[in-house]
Amino acid sequence: MGGTLIYDSYARLVGCTKIEEYFEHNPPQKVLTDTVFSKSEIKEVQKDLFCEKVRERDFVSDNDKHFFKNLPRFYTQRDFSSPQYTLVIPNHQNILIFDSRFENGNLRKVSKVSNIEYNLWLENDLNTKGHTQWYYFKVIYKDVALHADKKTHKIKFNILNLAKTTSLYQVGMKPCIWSMNINQSEGTGWFRGGENISYNQNEIPRYENEASPPKFIKGHFNNNNQFLLSNNGAGEGVDFYYTFSFTYEFEAGVDDEIYFAHAIPYTFSHMQEKLAEQRKNPDYANILKMNILCFSLGKSPVPLLTVTDNINTYLDYNEEMKLMHQIPNVVKK
Repeated sequence: MGGTLIYDSYARLVGCTKIEEYFEHNPPQKVLTDTVFSKSEIKEVQKDLFCEKVRERDFVSDNDKHFFKNLPRFYTQRDFSSPQYTLVIPNHQNILIFDSRFENGNLRKVSKVSNIEYNLWLENDLNTKGHTQWYYFKVIYKDVALHADKKTHKIKFNILNLAKTTSLYQVGMKPCIWSMNINQSEGTGWFRGGENISYNQNEIPRYENEASPPKFIKGHFNNNNQFLLSNNGAGEGVDFYYTFSFTYEFEAGVDDEIYFAHAIPYTFSHMQEKLAEQRKNPDYANILKMNILCFSLGKSPVPLLTVTDNINTYLDYNEEMKLMHQIPNVVKK
């Protein structure tokens, strides 16, 4: 990657005082899956409707049975609670703090090339071996010493392992940015910004083994390797990665927290919070019901929304499913 490695999402970072202090007070964020449906609701549905032991009558054909038994089992989120190794970082003052150990964050490594340039390496999308075209990470600009006459601090960021051969960044698109200072002073949320944008092929080979997950998490994928290879995402057949570069001007001497993303993030948690609000809203009580349709391959409940007039006159979805289990091949209308 070039430069000095200063961030690895799977490492315990030591040596640099301000980086140590940040990570000590900012543990990894975890995604909750019981915001819309309570744990007791989820447990009841799992027991009554989606029992672990599959029955023969649940399959239409032998092909269905084979497909179900060979479905890949995925994980809903990465586990950063147990660092895999220790990364010693020089105790420099003029260094940025990077973090992406939050929902949808996907920054894997960062190296400092100079006080005005950083190289970044993205993590593959969860449960894939090759999706690296979007990005979402945070930069903490804190206690950076500059000459008194400097009003801004322009820093260049190079994302080194993108896979698509073409990009909208080549025709004027800019990254999405959220600044804590700008939000607090102006009320501005996400906006497009950055300058000196470029998107070009680099000389980093995109071999299959380089796109694989780290050795210490390979075992978590069980027998999913063939599935992952068949769903490799953007960049199949591309021999080399592409670099996306842009610069951002920080206000000199002013601490800030900046989020950078390919597009405005919409997380699973955001969706759950919105659905939970609607489920509790008495104005929707006569037109809206929410049930658990099924569970994803990552074992998260998939919400089913039923919207209609006089909804209480309709048979509840879960009750309908129970009847179907009790009386096979009969659908209660």
